[in-house]
Amino acid sequence: MKKIIIIDDHQLLREGINSWVSVNSDWQILAKLGNLEEVKAFIESYKPSQTDCVVAIVDLSFKVSGVNTEKLYGFEILKMFKNPELNIKTLVYSSHESGGIIAHSLSKEIGACGYVSKNSDCNEILTALEAIAKGEKFIQPNLLTSYINAQTKLNLLTHREKEILNCVFAKYTNDEIAKNMNISKRSVENYLSRVYDKTGTNNKQQLLEYLEKN
Repeated sequence: MKKIIIIDDHQLLREGINSWVSVNSDWQILAKLGNLEEVKAFIESYKPSQTDCVVAIVDLSFKVSGVNTEKLYGFEILKMFKNPELNIKTLVYSSHESGGIIAHSLSKEIGACGYVSKNSDCNEILTALEAIAKGEKFIQPNLLTSYINAQTKLNLLTHREKEILNCVFAKYTNDEIAKNMNISKRSVENYLSRVYDKTGTNNKQQLLEYLEKN
């Protein structure tokens, strides 16, 4: 049986995907989750199936209470589903279309199996879901060129530097990065310096702008 989990902080979008997929395909809706806490609770109570094909459709940007800007903690959610015992694959469905973000989403560190833009036709989601169900990777065709270009640049980064990059995407402070990675703040600064050198940037804002444009 083919099932999907819809993860987005906009209720209208969750319900819209739910209705469209239910009417236009044989995929069943397993869960609709609106924030990180709901995802954690779902994973804790979830009983993996070895016969069902389950794909989580994950947005990257989420509104956080008390914060004016959205945070890209969709990357954290994607990493949670990397656990092979869950037997759940992931598809990013996001308004971000830059090659840097796509390449980071599909990297080994994050683990997404596919990427579709929210600006695409609804049928693109079904095409992606069917490809992922067959064990294939899927990238929306018109995003492939920017993905390939960005992937080449990100391959210059080490595994640890990519972990730092993930925290930068999530807009963590250096103190938060240090706590999250269990390293010193000085080590964070050293890693960031290397990432800046490899991308030709000078600070986190420039790094994000670089990745969002490339």
